Amino acid sequence: MLVHLQTSSVPVTELVGYCAKNDTFVTRFYPLGSAVNVEHIFDNLRNWNNIKFRFGLCVQYVGIIHGLHTSPIGTRVMCDSNGPSKALSQFLLREDLSLILNDVDALPKVDKSQEQLVKCGHRELFGDFVAPEQHWPFSDKEYKDEEMPGYDEKVDIWKIPDVCNALLGDGPGSSRLRLQLLSLHMECKQIEPSKRPSAENILKQYTKIIDSLQE
Repeated sequence: MLVHLQTSSVPVTELVGYCAKNDTFVTRFYPLGSAVNVEHIFDNLRNWNNIKFRFGLCVQYVGIIHGLHTSPIGTRVMCDSNGPSKALSQFLLREDLSLILNDVDALPKVDKSQEQLVKCGHRELFGDFVAPEQHWPFSDKEYKDEEMPGYDEKVDIWKIPDVCNALLGDGPGSSRLRLQLLSLHMECKQIEPSKRPSAENILKQYTKIIDSLQE
């Protein structure tokens, strides 16, 4: 997967080389590490710590989701995340604090033309971070993986507000921006997946908002 994404629009970890024989990959080292450490990084790089730059990370995050949903290797879903911190741990930060996707191990393919949906793992999922359609729908029966219905890429849309809120933090301007984002984020949290906006639409709205922000 990492090899295929090297030439896509999705910013991913740079592949330096690999050996197909034993499935060994060598990637570039990113000293800032995982995006889950973003608060610690901002504590040490205070000149970057403003609401416009933080929201820029949200824009980049949605851009990556959009890239995965429209990739040349099919619509891909980010499965390996059960909370905002876990979601951010799948990304690295470049030296300029831009986001790149690092964990590409769980990106199953949705193909609606073939009625091909996905399931993220083989265990029952819990919590508000995962989308409603990812929950076991039969309250009168014990969970069985083979009976769990599949779902599409709109599960990624459900998670966008939570990940963006984690990136925004609690600094100056964050409450005001959250209020500005409320209507769009409520659309992302529609119970019916088909009523949620596409990643492309969210990206367009985010871009308009960031252009209006002051640092």
